[in-house]
Amino acid sequence: MPSTDGPQRKHTFCLVTLFASGILSLLFPISLALGGGWNPDSLNYPLTEGTSWTYRGRAKWTIPNSSKVETGAFRWTSEVVKTLSAYGVTAAVLRGDQFEMGWYEPEKKPGYSVMVQTRKGLFEREADSESQALELAQSAIHRQDESDLLVKYPIQVGDCVASLSGDPLQTAKGEYCWYVRKAVIDSYGRGWELIMDTTPETIVLRIVPRVGIVSFSYEHHGTVAKTNARLISFRSPRTRTKVRRGRTRAKSET
Repeated sequence: MPSTDGPQRKHTFCLVTLFASGILSLLFPISLALGGGWNPDSLNYPLTEGTSWTYRGRAKWTIPNSSKVETGAFRWTSEVVKTLSAYGVTAAVLRGDQFEMGWYEPEKKPGYSVMVQTRKGLFEREADSESQALELAQSAIHRQDESDLLVKYPIQVGDCVASLSGDPLQTAKGEYCWYVRKAVIDSYGRGWELIMDTTPETIVLRIVPRVGIVSFSYEHHGTVAKTNARLISFRSPRTRTKVRRGRTRAKSET
């Protein structure tokens, strides 16, 4: 169940067509992607070692042990620090993953997590340290826990995966699960919008193939904690691609 005193984080590998630790290059036509079709053999989410995403946003946070609320602008960088690939599975260790922007405050330090992509989809799991994240990535090469499924392949608008409650009525309403709300056209390209809507909190993401998460929104419905962030820079060493504010400059590997 979601926590009421911290951002909802999953503790098993999350399959996602949108997030991924080794989800590397988009190989299917954009027209298929927007229409909801997906080639399950295509790896889409960029998880090559050295890939990074920088976000600019604004946040509200509550001063610890008080009711005082502060507001401010911030920058946040997520980076793939290690990538493992074997048996058709890619597992990546991330430092400062995008979910950490929820409950942002100026003193917050980046943590570690693991993203895994297989032919089935994309998984995500948080870790307590870089060494634990590496251990999780190594074990993920052999097994993934679908309870942390974020997006499954093929991506379909209306999918509701990784249900937290097990209640079919909530799942049918797109609650307490990662719900693919709609296909979107973003300045970075065509993609999807996902939402995790629960009683204590709401998370909304936009994900674009070959780029990753381009926007992140988090709001806690109790203690004030609110974040809205937008991708301003994306770097991918695999394709030597650099993107700023939706404009792409790429040079293919030779």
